[in-house]
Parts: sequence; structure tokens; C-alpha cells
Amino acid sequence: MNLHSYQNAKYRLADIVRALPWRAETALRNRQLFERLAMDRFNVAVVGRYSRGKSTLLNAMIGGARLPMGVEPLTSVITSIAYGSEEKVVAHFRGTSLIEDIPLSRLPDYVTEHGNPGNRRRIEEAEILIPATILRSGFRFIDTPGLGSIVRANTETTRAFLDEIDLFVFVSSCDAPLDPEERDILLDVARVGKPLFPVLNKVDLVSPEEMSRKERALREALDRLGCTAVHDVIPLSAQNALTARASGDDAALERSGVPALEEALTLFLLRERRGRFLRSMCDRVTEAVRQDAPESEGALLDRIAVIRQEIGAGDREPETTGAADEKTNAPIPPCAACVAAEQAVFRDLTVLQSRLRAREKDRQDFLRGGGLCPVHARAFGQLAAPREICTAYAPLLQAEAARLRERAEHDAFGATHEKTVCPACAVAARAAGDCLDALARAMEQDRLAVPKAAGLCGVHFELLLARVQRPEIRRALLRRQADDLERRADDMNRFALKQDAARRDAMTQAEQRAARAGLDQWIGLADAWCATEHEAASPDALTGRDEASR
Repeated sequence: MNLHSYQNAKYRLADIVRALPWRAETALRNRQLFERLAMDRFNVAVVGRYSRGKSTLLNAMIGGARLPMGVEPLTSVITSIAYGSEEKVVAHFRGTSLIEDIPLSRLPDYVTEHGNPGNRRRIEEAEILIPATILRSGFRFIDTPGLGSIVRANTETTRAFLDEIDLFVFVSSCDAPLDPEERDILLDVARVGKPLFPVLNKVDLVSPEEMSRKERALREALDRLGCTAVHDVIPLSAQNALTARASGDDAALERSGVPALEEALTLFLLRERRGRFLRSMCDRVTEAVRQDAPESEGALLDRIAVIRQEIGAGDREPETTGAADEKTNAPIPPCAACVAAEQAVFRDLTVLQSRLRAREKDRQDFLRGGGLCPVHARAFGQLAAPREICTAYAPLLQAEAARLRERAEHDAFGATHEKTVCPACAVAARAAGDCLDALARAMEQDRLAVPKAAGLCGVHFELLLARVQRPEIRRALLRRQADDLERRADDMNRFALKQDAARRDAMTQAEQRAARAGLDQWIGLADAWCATEHEAASPDALTGRDEASR
């Protein structure tokens, strides 16, 4: 079971909860079930001595220099990093439920001794929201200011914080021996009893022999101190990874060792956490079904049983992170062909209203052509002044009234009005076709990467696919479109789940816009939906109607 299958299993359990009858006495329980499914996250605390490269490592994993590096952090502020569709920081204040959204650029003003001396702002936690792939997978990284001080503080907040940690990543480095402060941190981790991933940073600064010696010394220290290391020591260079990600050098990124850490963390999440969490949720939902839905209990329990079987099958499968399921972090743009069509229609209708106001011939041509289709008539009504709407459409209404009276006189009940091509549809079709032609030509000539075609609606995607001749480009387009649709569906599922859980506060902007964005990619933008209906019509017909509208 990869990450994609894991998320889908949660959405299917949510569907079963939605199938339960609504009762006031079980509403709170159901909402709590939804909240558990919606807010499930894998909390990873990154610990280590100052200057060992914790922040650099986190920056390398999330794809950019977001965390301040090379500065001593506050000992009382925890910085967490979670998924969000827009970059920002949510500051949580101590002793209150108040929060403040701040730009990422102001993070040092809240979490460093220089920007917030003595924590005079009374910050409990700074939560960074970033659209990074590994965070979308369910990880929440916590950059601790020093585990020892947190554990020894022994406050209620500290105990709640430690209870939420699923895994510790301990960062040591090759440029310094393991010192007493680092041993104290490892002893604290051992006392907490949570699993540990040991990382040896800055391997680029020493020889292979020295690196091997440092690895061996770290392993021996872990054994001696009683830490529950669940993975071998992972050597890496966080700085090299950060540089490679910034330059897009995939080979250098792989050599840095950071992708190996990401792979290991994801496998641990899938192997250790996902099965335990899903089984627990299956038990909870089963209990709810037996209490609330005896009449449909059999069918619902059968659906839960299928999910349990898939969990068991996933446990027996070879370990995989499901790397093919990872998507680009870039926001999905709206359909380029739809945008081109809408812009062309807007320009055309703007010109049309001025000509209908000034020229009798244009008004007569508009009348003979039967006006605009319903969609573009509505767009014209929103754009034009009331006078232009009346002068354009009053003759149409009068002509239709006369036609209906003629049908009444001759008992022509089955007669239909001759269908004409809407001039705005013709403009939209031409603009969308030109956009798709340009995309196809550029792809065939290797001047444009396939990701530039992201976000196409279903109809325009098929039309682009028909224009591309090279099989490898067609396959890449199909995979990219499938990725985009899965991301849209994931955002829609996340929105529905958080809405059911009454956790609108936890929604990202992408989730809040998911309903409209998903429909737009499925059917296209509103004013451009006719852009393909007449694309196959004869050029003469389109040109004639387009010229008439001008």
C-alpha cells in the first residue's frame, strides 16, 4: 500500500461514515471520526545540537531556504513545518487560542533570539505551511530548539508535544566529535522511548575513511545510550542537497544522500504507522456501523472488510514509497485553451456591444443570426449596458414572437428553429484551437516541456492529444493529465473530509477552491465551454458568422 492507496483508504472510510443515518446523539462521535481521518499526520521531530545542520537539512527536504540558518534559535519556541497550498507562517501565542498569519520572510522576527529576545512576543509555536511534496504525503516536521530543555521543562504543553511525536531524527555531523550535549539529547530521546533515525551530516567535508569512523562511533553511542534506532546511520550532505534542489541538479541531489533519508522516512511511515492507524479507524467505524445502521450493516461491514484485506495485502507487499504517486509542487493552472477562449470572447463581446450601439447593419446581422448561445448571451448581459442589451435583444424577441404566431396559424407544432452557429462560440473555438496548435507544435519541436500543458480541461486535453504525433509525448501528456486529475481529486476529498470534521480552519487555499477548480478542469471554464462544440464546423461557416458579428 503506497501513499496514494493509504489516502484513498481514509476517504473510503469517510464515505462509510457519511452513509450512517444522521442523529443528534451521534453527531459529535461522527465528527470526531471525520477529524481523525482528516487530521492524521506523521510528526517527525528533528533534534540535534546547534550548528549540526538541522535547519539546513529541513530546508533541503522541503525544497528551499525557508528556515533561518546559522542563527541560535529561541529555547522556548517550537517551529513546525506542515503542508499548505500557500507559503505562510501561523504564529500560536502562549496561553491563548489567538493565532497570527505572518509572511515567511518575517519568521526570524518570531523564532530567533535576535528578532524576539527572551521570547517577548510569547510565541508557543511557529507553524510554517509550505506546498512541498513530502509534507503533502502526511509528514509534519518539528524543528526543536533543543530537546533537553523541552523534556526537562516537564510542562503540560511539553508532555502533549512529546505524546504527538511519532519519530525522532537525530542530526550529528562529521566536522565535530559527539559531545556531551549531544549525548544528553540522545539520553532524553531514549527516555521518551520513541523510534529514532540517526543522521550524519556534512559528509562532504571529510574523507570516506573519516566518514566511516564517524558512522561507527555514532552507532556505538546509540547502542550504549539505549536509543531505539530503527534505521542504520544515514550519511548525507544537507548543504549539497539544498544547492542541488535550488539548481535542479537531480544527480547531485541523489549523491547528497537526502533522497535516501526521505525514502527511508516514507517507508517507515507506510510500514509502521499507516497499518496501525487504518486498523484502528476500521475498528472505530465498525463500532459506529453496528450501533447506527443495523438495516445496512452487512453491506457497510463488507466494505470495511475489503479495506482490512487491502491493509493486510499491503503489509505483505515489497516495501515501496509509491514514488510514481508523487506530484509536482507547482500549483495547477487553469486550462490554457479555456483561458485563451475566454479572453477572445471577452474582446469580441466588447467590440460587439459597441457596434450594436452604433451600426444598424450590425444590429440586422445580429438579428438574422439569431443572437448568441445561452452561455455567451449571459456573458454579454454581464458585460453590456442595459441599453445595448435592449436594442440587441428586443428585435430578437419580436422576431421569435412572430415566428411562434406563424407556427400557430399553420399548426406547425413540430417545427424547429434553424440552428445557427453562435458567433462568440466561433471566436472561442478559433482561439482555443490556436492555443492548442501552438502547444502541440512546441512540444513536437522540443521547445516546450510537457508540464506546460498542465491544467487542461478534459475536452481540450483530448484535442491537444489528437494534435500530437510523437508517441513519447503522448504518453507523457497522459501521465501528466492523470497526475493533475489525482491532485484535484485529492484536494476535493480533503476539503470534504475537513468540512465534515468542522475543521475549516485547517483547510489550505487549494482545498477551499477545490470544488470550483475540480469542475473547471473537468468541464472547462464557463464562457469557454462552447469552444469545442463547433470546432469541427466548416471554416466558411465559422468565418461567415464571425464576420457577421463584426
